Amino acid sequence: REERERLENYRKTKYIEKLYPDLCDTFKYSDNKYSIVVPSCAADILDEASQQRNCVGGYADRHLSGTTIILFLRKTSDIGRSFGTLEIGRRNGSYYFVQAYAAGNKHLPKDAQKWLDKWLNNVNKVKRAQNRIALALAVG
Repeated sequence: REERERLENYRKTKYIEKLYPDLCDTFKYSDNKYSIVVPSCAADILDEASQQRNCVGGYADRHLSGTTIILFLRKTSDIGRSFGTLEIGRRNGSYYFVQAYAAGNKHLPKDAQKWLDKWLNNVNKVKRAQNRIALALAVG
């Protein structure tokens, strides 16, 4: 059993080492008001759960396996302190919010939600443009 757990942890570590740079390329963002932070390991997600008093810790395995995407919203002026937790899904090539909450599963302030909507819209625009370029290059 110990060997099985060790191998599973190794697999997750290797997966996140491959996944993390891609997630950062796609989602990491910061301006003068808010920042999007990508968790680099399960401990980051467990810390978020503790700070937010929510159940995101139970999502760590799904994030590490790539079946969902967990991100953190921070006030740029206080980057080390949790402000919001995001779960992002993907359907038909576009990303969408599964859920986005402040501490205690409360709604985020309206300005934060508006900022997130604009940010995710931009993420999707960039991804669509990258897909068009890749397709054009593949077709030749």
